[in-house]
Parts: sequence; structure tokens; C-alpha cells
Amino acid sequence: MEMNHCKECGKEIVEDKKICENCRKKRNEKWNKVGTGIGLAGTVLLGVITKNKFK
Repeated sequence: MEMNHCKECGKEIVEDKKICENCRKKRNEKWNKVGTGIGLAGTVLLGVITKNKFK
């Protein structure tokens, strides 16, 4: 089995992967935080728009 190096941290990984599991986990955690922030902002914006329509 040949080894590659992770594009993010340089660790040796299996040949068919480009990013190691550790870097992939960190990247997914970051995107989850961004998604949560966008979702919360969208909910607040929708609430404000809906409230203004019913006045």
C-alpha cells in the first residue's frame, strides 16, 4: 500500500485520500459553525420580515 501526504498538515495517509481524517474533522467542524451562524441569522431575518407584514 502506497502512502500520500495530506494537503493540509503533511501527515502520511493512504494513497486514495487527499486529506487526513484529522484535517477533515476540523474542516467539518468549522463549516458546521458557519452553517449554524447563517441559519440563525436567516431565522432572525425571517422573523423580522414576518413581524413587519402583520403590523
